[in-house]
Amino acid sequence: MVCTGKQTQTYSPPLSPLPKTTTVGLNEDLTCVGGPFLTGIGTGTFVLPSSCLLPPPESTVLPPYSITYQWSNGQSSTITYTLTAVVQLANQNVVTATGTVTSGYAQGSVAERVVTTLDLDLLSCLASNVDKQNGSEVLTLVL
Repeated sequence: MVCTGKQTQTYSPPLSPLPKTTTVGLNEDLTCVGGPFLTGIGTGTFVLPSSCLLPPPESTVLPPYSITYQWSNGQSSTITYTLTAVVQLANQNVVTATGTVTSGYAQGSVAERVVTTLDLDLLSCLASNVDKQNGSEVLTLVL
């Protein structure tokens, strides 16, 4: 099953050029094919070291995080992810995470989540004022 859509991330405190611990709030709006439902909404809140300019050092071990999805057929899934790659190029940030469905629909299945955010406002980043980012998402569930 593949779901595509948009997502919004909020940051408290706002992101700055150097990595620091921030609370990330997440909202996703997805359209799906290859499964028993057509749409889903994902939400989550987690704490990660983040930056609007630099990826975390390769030696940094980031904690797992969970997102709960409410599917249009009334079912839900919670997926626990591990961040596997952060690539920042020019005004684009691509974050890839792999995980496992830990409860609900498709429990035990493997998932991959790829989020791309665009149009980084460099001046806001340098002023440590990045409190929200929007982007696209592809979620793949191997059922």
